[in-house]
This record gives sequence, structure tokens and C-alpha cells, in this order.
Amino acid sequence: MPPLPHWYSGLAAVTDFAVTVPLTGCGSWRHIPTVANGRPTVAAYLCPAGDGAHEAWSIDVLTPRGHRIAEVTSFICPEHFVSFGLPASLPSRDGA
Repeated sequence: MPPLPHWYSGLAAVTDFAVTVPLTGCGSWRHIPTVANGRPTVAAYLCPAGDGAHEAWSIDVLTPRGHRIAEVTSFICPEHFVSFGLPASLPSRDGA
């Protein structure tokens, strides 16, 4: 069960959500690949203003099926980053 009561099913629904919310409406993202329970996972960092440090946002666990991603389970909570040995923030690309 996902940690939030949102459920998107099918390529069209997931694509619509991704394009309209995180990819165009949230700011700048940076990502670090990792592994959770043997599954490919992405640590996502968000900078709402688009400049400056990126703060820990979510751990996204991927469930692959063949050469595609069949499921994404997102754990939106910066406290999870400690368990993965990940930093709480990433400096801006210009070092600020």
C-alpha cells in the first residue's frame, strides 16, 4: 500500500501525473540511484525555487517487469534517507 492515498494505473495516467505535477510544477530535481530490498530505487531531491540546495524528498522503489517499470512506490519522507546512507541535501551545482 502506498504511503499516500494516491493510485495511478496505466501508462496514460502515470504519464499525465508525472508531466503535470513533478516534472513541470515542483521545481528542480536531482536523483541518486540506490537499492531497496533488492529492487532498483531512486532517491529524489527537490529544490522548489529551482536554484540552491536540493533537499531530500522521496525514496522511489521501482518494480521492473521486463524492460519497463511496472510499479513505483514512493516513500515521501526525508527521514528515510538516513537508512540508505544518503545525505539530507545536495548542494547546488554551482557549489552554493
